[in-house]
Amino acid sequence: QSIAYSAPFALNASATVKAIAVKDGTVSKVAEKDFTLVVPVPSTIAELNEKNADEPWILLTLKDALVTYVDGKTCYVRENDKALMFYLVGLDVNAGDVINGSVLVDYANYRGIHEVKKNVLTDASTLSVVAGTAPVEPTVATLDEILNFQHINDLVIISNAKITKDGSNYYAVNGDSKVQLYKGISVADY
Repeated sequence: QSIAYSAPFALNASATVKAIAVKDGTVSKVAEKDFTLVVPVPSTIAELNEKNADEPWILLTLKDALVTYVDGKTCYVRENDKALMFYLVGLDVNAGDVINGSVLVDYANYRGIHEVKKNVLTDASTLSVVAGTAPVEPTVATLDEILNFQHINDLVIISNAKITKDGSNYYAVNGDSKVQLYKGISVADY
């Protein structure tokens, strides 16, 4: 006795849709599906750098965001003095590219590391990417800044530190401050 639908219809709120099919007097079983309205939270890289808890459905807006480093399908993007890791978002970028636009992602704070991840509605192709137009200059940072979680996800040069090696691992050391350097780290004298 409900309305017969023969074309798509819109939902503008969370709802449960129940439906049957009727053909030549034969009625199907009731099919049921819950739909949840997604309301994205507008954010910037700077705002995500202030978050401590995971949050889905972030509409991340980028304005002249610089790709500083790419490691496989993970890339690191800096906007002004804040940076963010894009983990498996589907960006096809290189260091030096500049990104503008908005993309729907999920935010995760992984042990203090700010990252965004792909969700079922992520479409990175909506972003505007200008290839290799900006020089990638590392941010100068001290070990104390690194240990206080400043410059997270950013490309940095650690100043006033001595590089030491213990087994196969390298460390940047200054007094009692020590940070392990992982793969892909360039060790050079400055």
